[in-house]
Amino acid sequence: CKPVLAFIRKHGVQVPDAHEALMFETTCHVNARDCDAARVTWRKSFTRHLTDPASIAKREREADDTFAKSFAQQCP
Repeated sequence: CKPVLAFIRKHGVQVPDAHEALMFETTCHVNARDCDAARVTWRKSFTRHLTDPASIAKREREADDTFAKSFAQQCP
């Protein structure tokens, strides 16, 4: 994934969907066993359109729950 991400950044490739781009980045981090970075991008995919702090906090908790279920083996 790192070469693909580097190519995307270097050449300014536009990914059509921001959510899809964050999911791809999350998967790359999980595959590299960089669980902290994976959690950050996973959370961003859940909160990217929110501005209300209470809504953000709620969605982050939901994101943490689904991350734990989705990547339990790779990122315990």
